[in-house]
Amino acid sequence: MNCKLTISIIIPVYNAGTCIDRCLSSIISQLNKESEVILIDDGSTDGSGVKCDAWEQRDTRIKVVHTTNMGVSHARNIGINLATGDWVLFVDIDDYIFPQYFEVLANIMNQRVDYIFFSYLRKKICKKDLDKTILNRLSAKSQKLNVEEALKSIFIDRRIQGYVWNKAFKKEIIQKFNIHFCEDIHYNEDLIFCYEYLQHSKQIIYSGDQLYCYVNHEKSAVTQKLNASQLECSRSFGYMLNMGTDISKISRPYIHVAYLSMNCYLLKSALKRGYSDISLVHRLRKNIISEKFTYFRLYNFEDKILTILIHAIPLAFFNVIYRLFPDGIFLVIRKR
Repeated sequence: MNCKLTISIIIPVYNAGTCIDRCLSSIISQLNKESEVILIDDGSTDGSGVKCDAWEQRDTRIKVVHTTNMGVSHARNIGINLATGDWVLFVDIDDYIFPQYFEVLANIMNQRVDYIFFSYLRKKICKKDLDKTILNRLSAKSQKLNVEEALKSIFIDRRIQGYVWNKAFKKEIIQKFNIHFCEDIHYNEDLIFCYEYLQHSKQIIYSGDQLYCYVNHEKSAVTQKLNASQLECSRSFGYMLNMGTDISKISRPYIHVAYLSMNCYLLKSALKRGYSDISLVHRLRKNIISEKFTYFRLYNFEDKILTILIHAIPLAFFNVIYRLFPDGIFLVIRKR
């Protein structure tokens, strides 16, 4: 990486001993000597903290902070406060970056730009089948985005979404507007951060280069039932709607559509995998109905169909499904 700009890579670590070497090796091999990696050991109990310390001893570009377990948002905020780079990037410890990551980003950072989006590869780790990979990108070419295009890519387009690890942020903007992760909201915290930062960004560039590998462990996604914490999505979207910023008017439709889509996703997941409490499903149904059809034209095809069905199907239907398939329709089919 040849770039006069300095970069701070912030990586929360919690019980990830098997992933640390792969993640850090992918970064250190291409990072310039002026930049830094900040590891925040969030109260790990599996020896991850010791591994982090070993990497710090090995490479002066790595800084390690140990803290009690306070969650990923708290860990990232510590990293933000310690960051000295011109740009801030986030990496999840079980993921890794591709060899051209810094070279591509450095070329963009040397332009007039406030916010960078980039493509990523989603790698699904399956229990029985072969691993699956999905390339997520808007297009193969890099392009400038206006605010509305950026809003659409964050809230609606599933190829970019509101992750922080496929974006680059200017430290100057973060500091000037005191942008941090909400530590009392534990769902969609990435999305809130991306949206708040967008409000202060004028020049936005999207890179079609595949730079990041997001490792998705399918096992937990298949077996996890719907729980109350997942319904915190209502709080996160309400928080964003109440921000009252210069882009509130154009962002409101996209926030509402993302909120409905999240509720549809959780409801579909609950029907497939089961749910611990029927009242949670009732709440999801109520959330979907409350959105009415105000922004129906912006919904994707699946959400349009589900929204119509939810308005047409009586509540008693879900009570019957719960009694017949308490573990979810998907798991019943798998057992057969």
